[in-house]
Amino acid sequence: MDHGLYSLKKFLTDSNFHQIIIPEIQRDYVWKPDNVTRFLKSIVDNYKEKGNNYQIGFIYAYPADDPADGEKSDGNYILIDGQQRMTTLFLVLLALSVKENRQDNFIRDYFKSNILKLDYKVRESSHEFLQKFVRHILDGNPIEKIDDEYWNFAEYQNDVTVRHIIKNYEVIWEFIKTYELPFDYVENHIEFWYYDTSKSDQGEELYLYMNSRGETVSSNESIKANLLRKLNTDDEKRGWGLQWEDWQNLFWKHRQGNLNADKGMDEFLKWIKFIELIKSNEEKSVEDLEKIIRGKEIEKKDLGELLSDKNELLLDKIRKYYIALNKLIDLKDEPISKNESIFNMRWLAGYYDADNNAIRGIDYIRLIPMLMYVKERDKFDPIELKRFARFFLI
Repeated sequence: MDHGLYSLKKFLTDSNFHQIIIPEIQRDYVWKPDNVTRFLKSIVDNYKEKGNNYQIGFIYAYPADDPADGEKSDGNYILIDGQQRMTTLFLVLLALSVKENRQDNFIRDYFKSNILKLDYKVRESSHEFLQKFVRHILDGNPIEKIDDEYWNFAEYQNDVTVRHIIKNYEVIWEFIKTYELPFDYVENHIEFWYYDTSKSDQGEELYLYMNSRGETVSSNESIKANLLRKLNTDDEKRGWGLQWEDWQNLFWKHRQGNLNADKGMDEFLKWIKFIELIKSNEEKSVEDLEKIIRGKEIEKKDLGELLSDKNELLLDKIRKYYIALNKLIDLKDEPISKNESIFNMRWLAGYYDADNNAIRGIDYIRLIPMLMYVKERDKFDPIELKRFARFFLI
């Protein structure tokens, strides 16, 4: 399938497409009701206030290998990033098709040879349940009766994905009864950028394509695409794709007033770049370092430098910084002064305060050393960290 911007319907009904598969190595569908509600509210707000297309970021996948003969299977794609969003939107379409009596449209467009175009293969129970669940809903059966169905085996109830599908569908159903969200809008006006990680040249082509449309790609997505395509095996791509999605989810959760996770994720990568440049002993003026910190994002021209072996800013290094960041977040309620905590959660959205003012220079003076301190220590005493942080408190 070609790279580019797709609506949900355009992607799932493409002539080259058969199924999008969530494989065994993928994690479960784990979005909680508040994740689903926030996601839906952002869509509804865009529909009511602007009425135009709503972009939900990037979806990463690659063609599946046919286990029988080792060749590429016809139209089956392995999803490595975007699982939570894609699954939620699929359930939204299902609910809206029932609400608007458009079950025939759903069956026509989102089944192929009586098989759902979204297929969970995390476990056999997930796969079996989703097929039966969708048919149950399309037949007009209420979600409240799901526990009484003869086909709803006890083993399904121990499946994490199954439990979240049921709970989140209930949340979606109640939401669309309260808020106006047309089936056609979800099908045709919710968009995402599709990136095939099996095609090494697709990154450059995608950026050229986006630029020709007047679109821009966030720095973190540029970095992600380039890092994933440099990996050698499909398992590596799937595994690191999952890791990156976890990282993005943190910044989505704490995005404050941002529309998406991009500003926070770009901010995080900027901290890493700043630290790595300092550690590299490469000559940099104060003005150069200040430019990195004060910049709104990592500049595209810095991308090659960011990925170079010299700076060693590879996926595993980003992972280590992410672990360190979570340790700092755990101390968010620890006071460092009368009016400030040791870690300001608004930093994760690229803000300093409730008025969305940019992170202050004096905050970086405290934040950057703390992140360096924690990353270099498997274990540390929070009291010692507070003392260390106070040294940089201005």
